[in-house]
Amino acid sequence: MAGEGAKKRLEQNQRRLAALRIAILTTTALYAAVRLFLRASSRGAWHWVGLVVTLLAHAASYGAIQAAARPTCSSTGALLDGGSDLDKGTASSYHDVLYITCAVQAVSAFTNWGWWLYASVPAYAGYKLWTLFIYPNFIKAKPEAEDQLDDKTRAKLERADRRAERRRVKRF
Repeated sequence: MAGEGAKKRLEQNQRRLAALRIAILTTTALYAAVRLFLRASSRGAWHWVGLVVTLLAHAASYGAIQAAARPTCSSTGALLDGGSDLDKGTASSYHDVLYITCAVQAVSAFTNWGWWLYASVPAYAGYKLWTLFIYPNFIKAKPEAEDQLDDKTRAKLERADRRAERRRVKRF
């Protein structure tokens, strides 16, 4: 038996999927109408290839989002889980790809420079790889286990810490 949270999540996911379908259909129809039919003199084979690439990106990312939003039901058909939260985890990355693909289709319908928006995907992936993996693990200098302090300096720091602690205790 599902609680109110699961039912609410199910409705939320269904609304999100409907909005994504509308966005995909709108941008694809815009691209096809403008680039392939209204500006037919400027289209070439690469525009058909671009349309196929964007449709594949739409299908892959929407399919992954749809799989994440799929609810879990019992054998009797009762709702157990309303699906995962689409704002967290890898679903948010699929949303990013979907939105960038929609933007590429909308902009490239009017100019060939719109295809350069796809360059933001590997650029962002490279940035995340650098900041989360390469720089912290291979380039950043590892801190020493403990700085070598002589006994006199260490004793002085410990006395200062004890004094500061006594002042804090006296005030409260």
